[in-house]
Amino acid sequence: MLIRLGDKQDTVAWAQFVEVYAPLVYGFARKHGMQDADAADLTQEVMRAVAGAIIGGSISAYLIGHFGWRAAFVFGGACSTVLLPIVILYLPESLDFLIAAKTTNALRKRQGSLERRRRQVHARQV
Repeated sequence: MLIRLGDKQDTVAWAQFVEVYAPLVYGFARKHGMQDADAADLTQEVMRAVAGAIIGGSISAYLIGHFGWRAAFVFGGACSTVLLPIVILYLPESLDFLIAAKTTNALRKRQGSLERRRRQVHARQV
């Protein structure tokens, strides 16, 4: 099953993986005192991280096998370079920076986005 996870189209393998390992992660979290919702969130984050590692490892294995080990570093650097403008445009400044810069307009804007986020979370919980 774990070898088949390298093929992200193999939905059966992914379903089996989640069926086997998600209860283990969830049970571990609950046993160590996490509340139900927190344990469920942790389980989802672990499954997402494992999926990313498997997909990233598969891409690296392909690149190294066909083009040599340097290709994995070139690919990683290229991805970072492509994503950098997106991060610069959409990642908000930290509250510490906004307070230090004393930009009231930016603080108001950030407060508005935090309020929208709070309403979204509240709507999901209801």
